[in-house]
Amino acid sequence: MDKEDRIKSLDEEWSKISSLSNDNVKEAYIAYFDILGYHDLIKDRTLLEVCKLIEKVRILPQLTRLKQPMIEELKNTLFSYPSTDKFDYEIKSISFSDNIILSTQNNWRLLLHVMIDIQAALIKEGIFIRGAMVYGKIYHSQTLVGGEGLIKAHCIESKLAVYPRIIVDESYICAAKTASKHLGGDYILKYLKRDFDGNDFLDYLTILSGDNSDKSFMKIHKKMINAAVKKYKNKPEILAKYKWCETYHNNLE
Repeated sequence: MDKEDRIKSLDEEWSKISSLSNDNVKEAYIAYFDILGYHDLIKDRTLLEVCKLIEKVRILPQLTRLKQPMIEELKNTLFSYPSTDKFDYEIKSISFSDNIILSTQNNWRLLLHVMIDIQAALIKEGIFIRGAMVYGKIYHSQTLVGGEGLIKAHCIESKLAVYPRIIVDESYICAAKTASKHLGGDYILKYLKRDFDGNDFLDYLTILSGDNSDKSFMKIHKKMINAAVKKYKNKPEILAKYKWCETYHNNLE
């Protein structure tokens, strides 16, 4: 592309940005998470290895959505508000360092499954995450993300999540119940577990242990927890996070 074509392209992009309106800020289901022990991970593996993992996680939502069977796609649509716009069921993703943000206007059920898939994929690599899922306003393009919803998710992740868990905020639960009220409304509760501190978190182990296609996951989960407990036995603050995982695992065995 020569200079004139590049200028023309940037002028067009400038015009598109200038024409953005409040309609581009959407109420959406949002997931925000980061990787526990990221600094240690960078020391233990090459930067390229870590970046490859994060890039794979970033595209996992699109893969999960495209690979879902037709019956599952129909279920996701039924559990959401009716919409004629296929983009309302998209799951957008963007990442910065070890922080990843996902959002979707309607597809709350698939977003839960995506977060479970992400936890499973990373745990198999010995990596645990913590985060939050909320419902709120967000601006989410290919290059920029922001809004009250993201701020709320970040606050929950940084102040409440603490352990390797994805807290599902009441805003997400209420919105999902309203969206699926024609089917009973409480379907989302099968994905949640109430923790000792009163927070609801995404109960990925119950869902995955009931998945006939992945019987080995519980063994992998236990192995990775044991490795982390051994590694951080002399670092009480970090050890407590993996002891939480150990308790969560043992309560399901």
